Amino acid sequence: MGSRLNKNSKEKLADYVLVNRSAAKLPDLGISLISEGYDSSSLNILAGMNEKDNVHEIIHYFDASIRELTVIIPSKIEAARILLTHYLNAIVNTPTSALKIMRIVDNQIYDSTNWVKELKISDTGYYLGEELGLHKLYSWYGELKDHEGPGLTAVYTDNSGAEHIYDLQSELIKEAQKWLDINNP
Repeated sequence: MGSRLNKNSKEKLADYVLVNRSAAKLPDLGISLISEGYDSSSLNILAGMNEKDNVHEIIHYFDASIRELTVIIPSKIEAARILLTHYLNAIVNTPTSALKIMRIVDNQIYDSTNWVKELKISDTGYYLGEELGLHKLYSWYGELKDHEGPGLTAVYTDNSGAEHIYDLQSELIKEAQKWLDINNP
């Protein structure tokens, strides 16, 4: 993807690639690009459209804008890494929202694609999330989900209540930071 795009536009484009953002929402991406200083005739038309316009026309002007601006659309794995960077930074910076943010990661990134098939890897022996390097995050995510529901927690059983949740969130945050350190040196 064109590294010259600002973070906000990269994330919106990545969301579109992973099918979390419908084509009807592409005018918003056009507005973001214009606010970043990009300009083309198709981009101006795209930014002037809205969700009620014909989706085929929206896609036409989006595609034309991408060509005119020579923006490279990210692959699914690149899109996943862009969004993972965004959400894992949010986990690190907002620990009390860790469970909520991991649900977004699970629904909008991990479940958006069959990563075993997309990455052409064998599906035997993988832990949940391992395809994207998230398996340790998923372990702590599972513990946090179990704590809020009827499941049993296997870790930190000496603590209870708020201390227990804090410990689980702390481990999730550590793993999020490790992922960020490895994938964004």
